[in-house]
Amino acid sequence: MNSRLISLDFFRGLTIAAMIVVNDPGSWSYVYPPLRHADWHGVTPTDLVFPFFLFIVGVSIVLALSKRNKTDTSIYFKIIKRTIIIFSIGLFLALFPNFDFENLRIAGVLQRIALVYLFCSVIYLNSSFLVQVWIGVVLLLLYWVFMTKIPFDNVLAGTLEPGNNFAAWVDQFITPGRMYQKTWDPEGFFSTIPAIATGLSGMFCGHILLNKSKDLRDKIILIFVVMIGGIYLGWFTPTEGGAIGAGGTGLIAVLNKNFKFSDLIEVIENTAVTSAMIFLVLLGAEFFNSFIALTQLPNELGNIALNNNLSPLLIVACILILYLFLGCLMDSLAMILLTIPVFFPLIMTLDFGMTPEETAIWFGILTLIVVEVGLITPPVGLNVFIINKLAGDVSISETFKGVLPFLISDIFRVILLFSFPGITLFLLRIF
Repeated sequence: MNSRLISLDFFRGLTIAAMIVVNDPGSWSYVYPPLRHADWHGVTPTDLVFPFFLFIVGVSIVLALSKRNKTDTSIYFKIIKRTIIIFSIGLFLALFPNFDFENLRIAGVLQRIALVYLFCSVIYLNSSFLVQVWIGVVLLLLYWVFMTKIPFDNVLAGTLEPGNNFAAWVDQFITPGRMYQKTWDPEGFFSTIPAIATGLSGMFCGHILLNKSKDLRDKIILIFVVMIGGIYLGWFTPTEGGAIGAGGTGLIAVLNKNFKFSDLIEVIENTAVTSAMIFLVLLGAEFFNSFIALTQLPNELGNIALNNNLSPLLIVACILILYLFLGCLMDSLAMILLTIPVFFPLIMTLDFGMTPEETAIWFGILTLIVVEVGLITPPVGLNVFIINKLAGDVSISETFKGVLPFLISDIFRVILLFSFPGITLFLLRIF
């Protein structure tokens, strides 16, 4: 990449501007709350400035080192030299203007940037893209384990108070010089571990920028990874993830010059039809819920089960089998909205040897799995017909044959979770 990356320069300039505004508010007596760091819990826009710098470091590493023809000692010499220079500038700024070496703070912002640059550069030169991703994940998991699962200095594991946590305790031994907050330092050496992961996330984006493939499939896969990853990491809700996916695919269509105004009209029409269908289902479910409340149907079903000494597991099994049949005829949303108000109160009145919260989670997981299994159950699984329509030249019988292995594995999984509820509750009971 011979020319400069305009988007990265813009992001760097924006981050520097944000840093200037945060560090020079005019009067520290009147500071707009978003321009202050969070005291401890929570986050403000100000807290994003430093991670943005580390992210930019990661992107720049990939863009710069990708130009090398071969890896030799001279590259490592340049990396170490630049690390020492950045670290030294940080020490100089900590000393200036009084040069009080006795109270020198070794840790600092530039010092952390230097360390992140060093580690990320070495990782980039000695590993593949996939290994770099795994290193970032492992670093975050290790830091989480240390911070939440390991006791220290007669303090309970998981203590996360300012100056009283595992990172602060370790920094007292490994971080030389004065601490910024006396007993702890926000740029302490131990907490550099997740900072390295932030730099690796920038390297991930750098790899994407260097990927010159114009294949539409790669772009769709990227959108999918961002959507699913963002949802599971808690960056946005499933609804927001769907909006990001729709916006991303629309942007790709525009950039590829495949977007027509007639396509937009068709998309709006399809969205209106789908939304109207969903709202109609919700409206019907609301009327049905009122009917259930007036007739006391769940209570009556519970009384029937108790009076006839029916096994709780037998009742659950019958409900799951019913979901398999309903999946042949109904959409998953309609199934859940129309049946859960009846079945859930019934399940909560039965004794499975678990707490109410555990019973609710176990039944909820089983229900979601079986509802989706029902949608691919022969002979009328709705999703199978959708797949067949998309496939085009594949017969419906061939489609069912292709789905059959997945159906068998899903049924085996349901039987396993039904027989051993502890599997679904394993993580809950640990944390």
